[in-house]
Amino acid sequence: MNTTHPRRSHSGTGAPEPRLAAAAAAALTAIAVAAGPLLPGAADYTDAFVPPGLPVLAAALGTGGMLASLAGRRWGEASRTALLAVIGVAAVALLWTSGGLVFDLLRIASLVTGADVMPAEVDWPGVPVRLTALAAALLVAVAGLRFARATANACARCGRVPGAPPRTPARGPAVVAVVAALPYPVLKTLWMLGVNVGLASDDTFAHDALAWLPVLPVLVGLALSLALAHPRGFGAPRWLLLAGGWFSAVVLGTVGLPAAYVAGRTLLDDGLLTAIGGISSWVYVTFYLSWLLWAAALTCATWDYQQRTRGHCPACPG
Repeated sequence: MNTTHPRRSHSGTGAPEPRLAAAAAAALTAIAVAAGPLLPGAADYTDAFVPPGLPVLAAALGTGGMLASLAGRRWGEASRTALLAVIGVAAVALLWTSGGLVFDLLRIASLVTGADVMPAEVDWPGVPVRLTALAAALLVAVAGLRFARATANACARCGRVPGAPPRTPARGPAVVAVVAALPYPVLKTLWMLGVNVGLASDDTFAHDALAWLPVLPVLVGLALSLALAHPRGFGAPRWLLLAGGWFSAVVLGTVGLPAAYVAGRTLLDDGLLTAIGGISSWVYVTFYLSWLLWAAALTCATWDYQQRTRGHCPACPG
């Protein structure tokens, strides 16, 4: 009796339009990078966020991965896995390329309103690069997910494979997200109370309420992480938790990836005990790495909450 099993292949690839849009967005990122040196008004506040050459590599991977997925062929398990890995790396690299966009928006707000939120100098040639990179990252991620589902013969809407066992909820990522959110608000609160953990002097931020204000959105994100870990989300509307979860994950990704890169450079250049601006370098490293961990955990937690609260999918039979 023949006991060999045929190599599994995947013939469907899904609708091409999302992948064409993602490829176009990634290509626009490369065009924006090439046009940057020709435009006036450059500023260097994001130079340390992204390794040289990453924007071009990210754009190439995104464009190439999307175009390769359009090939009319039967995908073997190995080739499908390799292509999905390229698409995943492209999405992360494009998101990393968008790092600094939050600072762009804050500087533009300062320029327009006159508020002293941040310096009003804006890196205008870099803004289109980061905007197109963020759009490309999201489009590549969504198109890659749809391609993965189509080539796995899964439901295009919910991702369920016919005959697969019920999915087991995993609230571990939400717990990790809660823990990762704690270092920044805890240390900032201690500083405001006059406790100089990680500070060069006792009065660097003592009783400075304005220096504590950035903790407020972090506390909102912490509450969101707690709600995603709760079986019923503390009664909050599902759409609100999903919108907040995905928005926060994207924002944290644009901050966490470049911040982790800066943390690595800080470790190599200054070690953990050097004071930078009155703050020990280990504090910066802790903040930056926790933001990256929070971004990854919140992404997984939001996805898990979305899947476990979906209910019956009308696109699935039965």
